[in-house]
Amino acid sequence: MLSPEEPQLKIYMLKAGLDETKNTLLSQKDVLLSIEEESEQLSEENKKVLQESHTLNAKVESLKLENVRLSAKRIIIMQQCEEATTCLDRTKENRDLIFQQIKDELTKSEIMLRQYEDHLFEIAERYRKTPVFGNEEAIKIETSKMKGTISELENEEAKHQNMVQVLQRELDSFGTSIPEDILDIAGKRDLEEKINALKAEVEALTQKKDNVLPCHGNMALLLETKANQ
Repeated sequence: MLSPEEPQLKIYMLKAGLDETKNTLLSQKDVLLSIEEESEQLSEENKKVLQESHTLNAKVESLKLENVRLSAKRIIIMQQCEEATTCLDRTKENRDLIFQQIKDELTKSEIMLRQYEDHLFEIAERYRKTPVFGNEEAIKIETSKMKGTISELENEEAKHQNMVQVLQRELDSFGTSIPEDILDIAGKRDLEEKINALKAEVEALTQKKDNVLPCHGNMALLLETKANQ
């Protein structure tokens, strides 16, 4: 038979086991609650990460579209630069050709002007040294030649003025939207300097013509006076 202490001992041991199991379950419950809280926190963090990922993806797509737009714009700008370079090269060639033509015309005008001045001087000397002037018909012919020469000089002056205007239009056609360094390469400033030099030459030619006109007028008046005497 069992002693009276044995059932009590078993009951005590069972109670101790139940308490230990209870404590174990309570401990596991705390662990489960902690795990659940961590899981919820991780879930919230995952949601934030996903939102940030969607935002970044949207930005990436926007940047891709912007890159496509900029690439297309770059191609257009490159084409415009090539067209501008071609236009500048063609303008430079035309400018050089016009300058050469102007130079030739100025040389011809200077030669003609000097010849006319020499001719006037010879006429003045001849009539100054000759006591008797030629007949009226010869005087009229000489006066007509003088008027024709003056007319040629005036035409030359007008031609040079037109060339200056052509050059000015060529200069203006460079445009303001082209970068300044491209205009330097194309010789815009050199063109401005040459235009100013050309204007100075035209003014000098005009001054010489103006100096010749009074001489022509005085000579014509002298010839007509002698012819009427």
